[in-house]
Amino acid sequence: MSRSPLRTLPRALPRTLLRALTVLPALLATAALPAGPVAAEPRGAAVTVTVVIEGAPAAFVPQAVSIHPGDSVRWLNNDNDTHTTTSDSGLWDAVLDPGQSFTRPFPAGGTFAYHCEFHPSMTGTVVVQ
Repeated sequence: MSRSPLRTLPRALPRTLLRALTVLPALLATAALPAGPVAAEPRGAAVTVTVVIEGAPAAFVPQAVSIHPGDSVRWLNNDNDTHTTTSDSGLWDAVLDPGQSFTRPFPAGGTFAYHCEFHPSMTGTVVVQ
């Protein structure tokens, strides 16, 4: 009695074939990816974060802000006295009368400490990361 060709196939073949068909789409998707580095999605428009000068005693609120490179910080004097926003390293210095504001962009990463020249206890930090 002769055996059918289908009966000579190993029993594991259908399972192996099924696994291969399951993995095939993932392999094809990987092959379609570009070679080399891929640019990140753009984050969107730059953001401006506002630091308000207010309180008794006056303070920078919030005292510390975190932003991304390209974002800006705007200092707004909501107090009745004149204040400054002065970089500890000399990068900027702005005198703000009541109601005035000053905006500075931060194009690169780093930690930037600042203070008020008239009120040394007023300090703040901008972290760009």
